[in-house]
Amino acid sequence: MVQSQYLRTKPGLFGRLCAIVFSAPAAAWSKPMQEICPLPIHWHRVHMALSEAAVAADRKIPPPPTPLILSGWNFTNDVVKHERWRQTVAWAEKWGFAGIIQELTPEMMHRVEHPTAYDIGPMGGPMHLPWNYEPRPIVSNADAEHAVNLLQADWGKIAGPDLCNITRPLRLTGKKRRKLLVGVDPSATPPWGTWTALTTGPERRSFTRFRAAVNATIDPLMVDHIDFVHEERDWSRDEHS
Repeated sequence: MVQSQYLRTKPGLFGRLCAIVFSAPAAAWSKPMQEICPLPIHWHRVHMALSEAAVAADRKIPPPPTPLILSGWNFTNDVVKHERWRQTVAWAEKWGFAGIIQELTPEMMHRVEHPTAYDIGPMGGPMHLPWNYEPRPIVSNADAEHAVNLLQADWGKIAGPDLCNITRPLRLTGKKRRKLLVGVDPSATPPWGTWTALTTGPERRSFTRFRAAVNATIDPLMVDHIDFVHEERDWSRDEHS
């Protein structure tokens, strides 16, 4: 209330403050944009011009650095793009083709306020953990059988009271045996939704905990998927402590 009364009694002061704030140049409120590299279409044109100039010079000139366009653009951050462009400029200056670079205008450049420096993952987004390119090893028959035995022996603790009497581990399947096949009571439903889909609510986390318990039991083996199959049997006879 005090502020409202003050503004009503001092309209001239308030108006002058607004005039000062809104007449300030935009540059005073934002950080300067940093020039990273040419936009893909212009980078491609510059690269082609540099390549043609190198061939026409009739000297043993190495090709210019490869531009980061197409997938190279999608899967690199701003720091990597800027470094590649810096290498391109240095190459052009070394071999006497700086004039081609100078033909670029500001609107042809990729400019950002905050350059990205994180690694880019296989889906084109930020990758906060190192990407593991090592192929998964194939689990042997003996190890797969041993893992299922461990699950069956401790299923009551792994699945918990809501699941242990309506499910049972059957076997590891898949090309690398990283899929667990679990038999289920077709008349029952799991806490995370259905046997084939997860709910969109917080209940879906119960499946995450269930899979984590499975993997903790068979460590160092690991399953990536759990498939459920209906089993017509007397489920009332299955009792796990």
